[in-house]
Amino acid sequence: MLTKIRNIFNNSRMSKNTAPKVLSLLFAVIFWFYVMNQVNPETIRELQNIPVKLIGVEDVRTQGYEIMDELDFKVDVKIKGRRNEVISVMPEAIEVIADLRDYEKKGSNKFTLMKSIRAENVSIVELSKPEIKINLDRIVEIPKRVNVSVIGQVPKGYIASDLKIQPEDVTVRGPESIVNTVLELVGEVNIGDGTETISKEIPLIAINNDGEAVGVTLKSDYVQVEYGISRRKTMTIEEQSVGKIAEGYKLVDIRISPTVAVVDGAKSIADKFDTLKTSKFSIDGVKKSFKIQVPLELPEGMSTPYISGNVTVDVVVEEIISKEFVFDANDIPTINLPVGYNTNISELNETISVRIHDGASVLDDVKKSDIEIFVNAEELVIGENEVELSINRGAEFESIQIMPSIIKINVTEKTNGNDTEDGNNQEVPDAEIPSAGVEETPEGAQSVDQGNTEGTEGEADLSELENTTNEFIDESIMLDE
Repeated sequence: MLTKIRNIFNNSRMSKNTAPKVLSLLFAVIFWFYVMNQVNPETIRELQNIPVKLIGVEDVRTQGYEIMDELDFKVDVKIKGRRNEVISVMPEAIEVIADLRDYEKKGSNKFTLMKSIRAENVSIVELSKPEIKINLDRIVEIPKRVNVSVIGQVPKGYIASDLKIQPEDVTVRGPESIVNTVLELVGEVNIGDGTETISKEIPLIAINNDGEAVGVTLKSDYVQVEYGISRRKTMTIEEQSVGKIAEGYKLVDIRISPTVAVVDGAKSIADKFDTLKTSKFSIDGVKKSFKIQVPLELPEGMSTPYISGNVTVDVVVEEIISKEFVFDANDIPTINLPVGYNTNISELNETISVRIHDGASVLDDVKKSDIEIFVNAEELVIGENEVELSINRGAEFESIQIMPSIIKINVTEKTNGNDTEDGNNQEVPDAEIPSAGVEETPEGAQSVDQGNTEGTEGEADLSELENTTNEFIDESIMLDE
């Protein structure tokens, strides 16, 4: 083997000029070391603000945690190598990584930085910090109440109902420490000068005790609100009685309590009505007063805020009775008697009975002095005349009878020597003489006084009236009917 190596060396050019060649090689090595140490020496360079890449962020969130710090971490990196290689290294060639999947607990966690560089003959020798601290907080979901403020005021004549919010609570999601600072979720609804119910969606904002917005996630960013605006007006209540009370009885009054009702409803409905009606109730065949509770008939969409149930209806019924007054015919005045004429009415000896039919509450206050019988002589002629008697208050009562209703009087011209006028010719004011409703009865009929009589002059003797026949009573009742 040594023989073969010797033969190769002897046959090569290396066997010639050996000394100079070895010397040249030596100088070449020395020169290379010189150049490497003087011209391209080994150096260290610091690159600043190299971003730290975080891995496992989503894994942390999946486990129910949130990173509470900024995710923009940066470090300074020192690299080492030959000057030319070191200078050529760009920041993008350096990678610093923190693996957040290695977290240990809620709160502060330390993560060791891992480093690498994509450059030949260059290495990372130092980081400005070997680890980073990151705070983790548990993600929670907590419902918070919704509070909506109303901006504006309803016009006069309208009323606002309670604000309806749907849903009333909204779930807030986020780091526990932040969610716990949320006081409520707020929103606003502007009603302006609205006269109709407002229904709309409004956005929500989470705020803390200082009224500052809090950065959390809401399950719903909007809520549906309804703000009822109703027309408010006062309406008269009207009764709805049906039927007819019993014969011989009078419906004196139907009283409703309360008489008016405050009503709320949509403007489009409320403006169509000015009165409310009770439900229908029967008075058919009724012979006595009664009270009844009756509901109101409310149009759909309307309500009575101050009447929660029924209204009271008081039906007042009285039996029809009679009261009689007797007048002397010669005391009856005449009106509208033409000038130059006289009558013999002051010479008449007969009596006139006036029988009034009505309820006791009416007749109790009627006195003889309230009744005035008179003769309208406007169309009388010379000679004998049959004249229908008139009464001043006939229209006020259920019915009234004058017996007799017709009398005979003579009209004569005044003689030249007689300047005396008929003392019974009086001017009765028109206001006291309404058109009288008079029922006729046979002449000469007598009647029974069923009420109290007042005054002495001209009134019938009570004992005589008590002896009147049943036949006449029956006849009078038939005529009254």
